[in-house]
Amino acid sequence: MKRFLITLHRWLGYPLGIIFAVTILTGILSGIDDLLDMLVVPNAPAVVISDREMGLALDTLTARHSDARQVLLPSENEPVFTVVLRGERYFYAASDLSLLGHEQSSRDGFFSVMLRLHRNLLMGREGIAGLSGAEWVAWVGLISLALSLLGIYLWWPHKRTFKLKRLVPTNNKQSSYYFSHLTAGIVTVAFVVLFALTGAAITYRSVAQSLLLPAQQESVVATPVYAAGGWGAAISTARQVFVDSELKSVSMSAGRRTPAHYAQAAQFRFHTPDDWFGLAGSTVYIHKQTGAYLGHQAFSDYPSGQQLYELILPLHTGRGLTPAYLIIMLAAMSLTFIMMVAGLTSFVRKKSKLEKKINQHTAAQFKKLTDGLSQATSK
Repeated sequence: MKRFLITLHRWLGYPLGIIFAVTILTGILSGIDDLLDMLVVPNAPAVVISDREMGLALDTLTARHSDARQVLLPSENEPVFTVVLRGERYFYAASDLSLLGHEQSSRDGFFSVMLRLHRNLLMGREGIAGLSGAEWVAWVGLISLALSLLGIYLWWPHKRTFKLKRLVPTNNKQSSYYFSHLTAGIVTVAFVVLFALTGAAITYRSVAQSLLLPAQQESVVATPVYAAGGWGAAISTARQVFVDSELKSVSMSAGRRTPAHYAQAAQFRFHTPDDWFGLAGSTVYIHKQTGAYLGHQAFSDYPSGQQLYELILPLHTGRGLTPAYLIIMLAAMSLTFIMMVAGLTSFVRKKSKLEKKINQHTAAQFKKLTDGLSQATSK
């Protein structure tokens, strides 16, 4: 049985490993693009602005961009307003709202192509054999996860042979690639679990919802409290809900899971001490026209299943979390890619038993021939 499992791991892992390696590599490139977006911020003079000044800035920016989907608010380290539209972003200095830059994504750009390759292998929604490209990627990830766990099972009786120095191939021998694949597979298995499960959950969103979300999403729905109009008053009202928390952004439109009674609300997103990994997971809803406080949803109030659901996309992409998490994720993905390449190389370079027998027989016959020639020469 063990011999069968080893053969299954090797021969099924080879074709799947090629596709999984492509998925990991394109994920790394997409993550680098996201990290550059996080770290490369247009230069702007540092400034501390009040809620009133921030409200006036929002009035101006939403007037300039009536189709804005979200505005990322300035912080002490990044004194920049970022206006997010579909497929483009505008950067404005917090001090005087001068335009600092404009980015527009191109479907034919390098990183856009890499992202599509990562998501659906460029197969789109049509796919092959009744599965969309995204579903193929999800199943490749899940089967690769199963093979990784099988590899751990096969390795476990030999766990004393584990040596961290074998993590990366140190020479061009087949054994060096083999031990690198083995060692890196053990080190990265937790990340393979994370990437495979969150990727599949993103593709099969309805399944993840049925498993993790409660029958009805709960939120604190308040009797509308009307305040003075304007964004400044709305910001002050929102801050009273989550005291000592950081206001990260304002979303102008409802998301796909926004409760219906908040459809006309602006969403003020906070990072509170109870939110995980830097996620702005707590929201205050304020009516865009009347300025009425409508209610809020705190991440800490969610059931544990819903908390996990809220983290599926951020954990898979790193978006909305801290740059430190994205750097760790990219390092883990890079090590996973090394593990896959080492395994593929080891598979290609490993000789079968038949090849070894043929080589041994050939070598024996050649030695016999040379010995005979040498004896005949000596006579």
